[in-house]
Amino acid sequence: MMIKATFNNVLDWIYVPVHLIFISVLFVVAYYWLSTKFWKHAGETTDAGVWKQNGALDIVTSVLLLLPAVVLVLSVIDLAASAQMSVTYLLCYYGLLILFFSFGFSLLEWHKNGAIEKAGKGWECELRCLLVSVQSMTGLGYTTARPQSVMAEVVAAAESLLGIFFIAIFVAKAVAAQTAPLMK
Repeated sequence: MMIKATFNNVLDWIYVPVHLIFISVLFVVAYYWLSTKFWKHAGETTDAGVWKQNGALDIVTSVLLLLPAVVLVLSVIDLAASAQMSVTYLLCYYGLLILFFSFGFSLLEWHKNGAIEKAGKGWECELRCLLVSVQSMTGLGYTTARPQSVMAEVVAAAESLLGIFFIAIFVAKAVAAQTAPLMK
C-alpha cells in the first residue's frame, strides 16, 4: 500500500508540466553529453563484450531511453484531455517531442541499420534523425534523410499524427483566446 501511494505521488509530481519539462531537458542534456563521451564508437558494430549491438543490455538501454518519451506523450494527452495546456507548455512539449522522436529514430537506425536513408554515423546520424523528426512533426516533407524501413515509416506516421494533434490544439487555443473577449 505504501509503495502504491509513493508511486502515485511520483506520477503526480511528474505530470506537473514544469517538472516534466525540467526532467525532459535534463534527459536531453544527459543524452547528448553521453553521446559526446561515446561518440568515437557511434556507428561501429561490435559483437564482443556485455554491451554488444542488439545484445540484452543494449536492448534494455534502448527501452529505458524511450520511457521518457512515453511519459511525455501520456502527459500531453492527459493535459489536453483536462484542458489545462497553455500555449507555452504546448510549444515546450512540441519541441521536446521532436527531440524524443529524434532519439527514437536514432535507436531505430542503431538497431536496424538502414532505417533512415543516408543516416551516416555518429553526429551526422543524430542530425539526420533530428531532421527526419522535424520534417515528420511539421509535415514539411522529406529531403535527403527519410524513413526507409517499415518501422521507421510507422514511427514517422505516428509523429505526423501527433504533430497534427498539436496544431489542432494550438489553433483551438488561439481561437479561444481571440473569441473570449467577444463572449463576455
